[in-house]
Amino acid sequence: MAIAKEVEYTLAPDKAIVPPSALRRISWGAVLAGVVIAIIIQVMMNMLGLAVGAGAVDPTAPQPAIGPALGTGLVIWLVSSTLLGIFAGGYVAAHLAGSPNQIDGMLHGLLTWAVGTVIVFLLLSSTAGSVFNGIASALGQGMSLIGASVAEVAPEVADALNLQETAFTTIQEEVNALPTEEGTSIGVDLPIAVLELLRQDAETEGASETRDTVIQLLTEQTELTEQEAQAQIEEWEAEAEIFTARLNVAAEQAADDLADAIAATAGVLFAILVVGAFAGGAGGYVGAPEELVAVDVTA
Repeated sequence: MAIAKEVEYTLAPDKAIVPPSALRRISWGAVLAGVVIAIIIQVMMNMLGLAVGAGAVDPTAPQPAIGPALGTGLVIWLVSSTLLGIFAGGYVAAHLAGSPNQIDGMLHGLLTWAVGTVIVFLLLSSTAGSVFNGIASALGQGMSLIGASVAEVAPEVADALNLQETAFTTIQEEVNALPTEEGTSIGVDLPIAVLELLRQDAETEGASETRDTVIQLLTEQTELTEQEAQAQIEEWEAEAEIFTARLNVAAEQAADDLADAIAATAGVLFAILVVGAFAGGAGGYVGAPEELVAVDVTA
């Protein structure tokens, strides 16, 4: 299969055909020109999409001004404008490279896509990225989730943590309200020991010693007998287990949601990059000129 277009030419006697192999097979000037065209077209299309989207928002509407439909349309517009810019950049790069070899043109298009992608990611990682591209802030926010704790990205976990702390505070108040002998009071060491016991796993090292300490303090500082102290501890442990179970369920769900969100984002970005590579290669393939380079051999 021929990879170059077959075109007949009539040349003057002082002209000669220079095959592409005798020339530089890559033109970085053409690639940079294609990158500039691709970025400018993306910026123009994004500005147009911003203008159209802003005009479609009704701040006085009873429903949310920005709904799922608008968000989906924004994503489609951003992807379409990106692919259009990459295709145009690949076309310009291949055409300015001057090689009629369509494979060379496609490679110039791919280089345009690659260089443009590197520049865009560098811009997205800088402060100017938010001005350059509308998805910069969303991308930066998504990347920041990777280093954040589960409680910071999941309100449900934060709520469960608050409930657990509320339960511990209630139990601490119950400890301070236990009946004591006349003239005595609950020491500060007893509530601290109880909370330490409730926060420990029963199977961890030292949990048994902590439990014995709490029973001893309860019998010494309150009117509870050893059996009553054990029963009271079991009641507090049951209350703490309920809130701990809620926290674990919320944390597991949040972790799953976060992992799914990161996986989905990475998958979408990968798909966009792959489609962008095809767009750049297609633009370069179509943009390859049909004329060979003719040079003056008499000079």
